[in-house]
Amino acid sequence: MPKSFEEAKKEWLKEIGDKSWEQLHDEQEAETDAKIKSLMTPEYLAKWGKLEEQNGEAKKELDE
Repeated sequence: MPKSFEEAKKEWLKEIGDKSWEQLHDEQEAETDAKIKSLMTPEYLAKWGKLEEQNGEAKKELDE
């Protein structure tokens, strides 16, 4: 027997707890990044790391 929308909603809210949309998004993004990195070669991971570092530096400059 399929669940009603309200039942599914209650279960989902119970599962996520008091997390905000931003926290849920950040968690999902971290999971996706981990999956992607597990499929990359060491050479590509090195390039990825450099890009993340450059992005971090650019964000700092924009914030200043």
